[in-house]
Amino acid sequence: MSEPELKKIKINQYPNTPIADKNNNRCIFFITKKNRQCGMLKSGQSKDYCTEHLNYLKKKNGEAIHNGKKGKRVPCPLDPNHTCWEIDLKKHLKKCNKLKEMDLNTGKSWFKLNCNCIQASTTIKIPENIKEIIVEKVLPLLENIIKDSPDFIKDPGMELLIDNHIENHRVQNLGNKHHAIQQSSLIQHIKKSIGNTKTDGSDDNNVTSLFIEFGCGRAELSRYLNLSLALDVQDNIINNTNRTNFLLIDRGHNRMKFDNKFKTDVQFITTGNIATGKYNLDKVVREKVDIKDISLLDLIKEDSFNDLDQVVSISKHLCGAATDLTLTCLKNYHDATTTDMLIVIAMCCRHVCDPNNYVNMPFIERILEKYKDCDKKEEDSITPTVFFYALTKLVSWATCGRREGIDDDSTTHFSKKSVEEREQLGMISRRIIDYGRYEYVKTHFCNNDGGNKFGIKLVQYCKPTVSLENVALVLYKK
Repeated sequence: MSEPELKKIKINQYPNTPIADKNNNRCIFFITKKNRQCGMLKSGQSKDYCTEHLNYLKKKNGEAIHNGKKGKRVPCPLDPNHTCWEIDLKKHLKKCNKLKEMDLNTGKSWFKLNCNCIQASTTIKIPENIKEIIVEKVLPLLENIIKDSPDFIKDPGMELLIDNHIENHRVQNLGNKHHAIQQSSLIQHIKKSIGNTKTDGSDDNNVTSLFIEFGCGRAELSRYLNLSLALDVQDNIINNTNRTNFLLIDRGHNRMKFDNKFKTDVQFITTGNIATGKYNLDKVVREKVDIKDISLLDLIKEDSFNDLDQVVSISKHLCGAATDLTLTCLKNYHDATTTDMLIVIAMCCRHVCDPNNYVNMPFIERILEKYKDCDKKEEDSITPTVFFYALTKLVSWATCGRREGIDDDSTTHFSKKSVEEREQLGMISRRIIDYGRYEYVKTHFCNNDGGNKFGIKLVQYCKPTVSLENVALVLYKK
C-alpha cells in the first residue's frame, strides 16, 4: 500500500481514544488495551507507522487496491500463518517458501513422514462445554488423587548443580542470569549422566559420543556444553582421547545460530591447531526437519557419525508434543541398536501436548479408571483423551507466574477455586503428564538391562524463581 493510500486510513482507529503525537519518531498507532501510543520507531515505508502496525493496517484494509485490482487476502493453503492476495493465489503457491521447505528433505533416506507419530491424525474431538467438564468431572478426580497422595504427584527432588566452567565464563558476565543458571545446571546434569567409560566391560575407555539437541533453536545449550567439555579436557578432568560430535535438530528458521562457534570456542582455549589439540571435536551437523519425520538410525548413518559408544539426547525447554515425539524417536533408535542411550530433557509447555502422540496414554487410562467417581453413570464418564486434554488446560494454572499481592478471584473464576488451589491442581496435572513420560522411559530404556546399567529420574534442576518450567527428565549411567 502506498503512502497516499495510507493517508486514507484514520489515524485514530477507535473512538474516544487520544490521538498520538505526530511530532516524534514513534509510531502513531494508539494501543487501546495498554492505553498508550506504540513505542516502536516508524518504518522506512511509512511516515506514521512502525512495520508491525503498517502490516496490521494493510491486513485490516484487505480490500485496498493491489496492482490496480480489487481483492482480499486469504490464508496460504500451505501455511495459514501467512496470507496472500486471493487473485494471486495460484502464482503464490508456485513460489511459496513453505513449498520449498516441504521438499527440503525429500529423497533423504532418514526422512520418513510421521514415522514418530503414534497417531498421524492430530484431530481431537473436544466437547464445547469443556469448562463444565473440568469443574464437574476433572477437578473432583484430581482431588481424589490428592487425598490418596500417590508417588507420581510428589515433587521431584531438587538438584541444583553448577558447572564451574559455565559459571566462570558465562554466568558471572551477564546481567540477566536466568538462562545461564539453567544452562549451567543442565550441562552438569548431562556430564554426570554420561560418565567417562563404556558400559560393555571393555578395557578401551576412549568414548565416542554423539550429543543430539532436539528443538535446538540457535544451539546455545550445545555450544556451552561443548565449551565445558573442552575445558574439562584442558584441565585433565576427562580423557583427552574421547571424541565428541553434535547433531542439531530444529524445524524453524533461526537467526544468529551458534553452529560456527563450536570450533572457534575450542580454538580459543586450545593451543595449536584444532586438529592436533587435546579436545577432539569431530563433527557438528545441523538438520532442519520436524522431529516427527526423523528415522534417527538412518540419519546417524547418512551423516556418517561412525563407531558411536553413546548417543545423548539433550534439550532445554523442549516444547509440548515435541518431547513425546523425541522420546518415540529415541525409542525407535534404541530398539534397532546396542549403542548406549542417555537423556537429559528439560520439559515445558505441557499445555500444547497432543493426546494423539503422548507416549503413555495407558498410564492416563489407569489413573482415570482408579480415581473416577464410582457413583457416576457410565454415560457421564469422560474418555482418556478428554481427560488428558483437560490436564493440558490445567497445567497453566501452575506456571502463570502469579505476582505477589494479586487479589483472590475465586468468586469470579469459572472453577470457584482460589489462586493457591488452582496452582496446586495445575501442579498435579503437570506431575501426571511428566510421570507418564518417566514411566515410559523406565519401561523401554531401563528394564532391558535389569536396571543395572541405567537409572531414570525426574529432577528440579533450578529454583522456581529462576524458571517455573524447572523439571528435567534424566536417563543416566549408574
